[in-house]
Amino acid sequence: MYLQDKWHVTPDLTVTAGLRYSLLQPPYEANGEEVSPTVNMHRWFTNRWKSMYQGVVNQPDLSFDLSGQANGKKPYWAWNYKDLAPRFAIAYSPHASSGFLHSLFGDAGKTSIRAGYGLYFDHFGEGVVNTFDRQGSWGLTTTISNPAGVNNVDTSPRFTGLLGAANLPPSPGVPLPHGFPYTPSTDPNTYGLAIAWGIDDNLRTPYSHVVDFSLTRDLGHNFVVEATYTGRFARHLLQEVDLGMPLDLVDPKSKTDYFAAAQQLDKLAYAGTPASAVKPIPYWENLFPAAAGANLF
Repeated sequence: MYLQDKWHVTPDLTVTAGLRYSLLQPPYEANGEEVSPTVNMHRWFTNRWKSMYQGVVNQPDLSFDLSGQANGKKPYWAWNYKDLAPRFAIAYSPHASSGFLHSLFGDAGKTSIRAGYGLYFDHFGEGVVNTFDRQGSWGLTTTISNPAGVNNVDTSPRFTGLLGAANLPPSPGVPLPHGFPYTPSTDPNTYGLAIAWGIDDNLRTPYSHVVDFSLTRDLGHNFVVEATYTGRFARHLLQEVDLGMPLDLVDPKSKTDYFAAAQQLDKLAYAGTPASAVKPIPYWENLFPAAAGANLF
């Protein structure tokens, strides 16, 4: 919806104001095949990086369940009901009958000053979901590898059509999802959970503040000079962030973080320092006491 009104304050000054309201629905999978984590992923990752500064690994298990409007459940991200976008503009034509101002602005109608402001919300969502659909698995797929040495040229699976390899041997120990809600195992020997691509469920509509200012002067003889400034200041733009990188755990005792402690080991390794000459590093001694004294090289 958009409402706008114009007010002719004086013959030389016009004020225009408007207000736009947008309601953008989060996209959903129409056949009820949409799956999402049952926890708030924004909070899950936020708690994860906050805990690392205390030397704590906070990484609770993830469960998945059907979601989306077709299943009568929550969408990928919440509706945003506050997308109110105001508009404001003025147009002013100054003039003077004599003196310096007359030389500057000229006669009536020879100069115009225009200024405006607008808040603009971006129409987003479908591109985010399409990318997630192509790249994201959310740990709900099973990869079966053929161990080396098990099969040979004669016994390897054969391609039998679009339905796959008919004699593909079963992969023991790899559980498959059987209904929802579903919690994948975190045991690397049975199931390796990896979120290759995800969506922040706290997404908000990106928007921009747009301002403009222009000055136009008719100099006569079919010659006009105009100077204009237009600025766009964006907020809440979408971005891709690597949230699964190694945690930079901080040791509360030594106040050293993981990256700095690992760099110490790198420098020793590049220098060819023998393990017997390496002095204890408080970071590893405090956070990994079981590995103290081990051969780090």
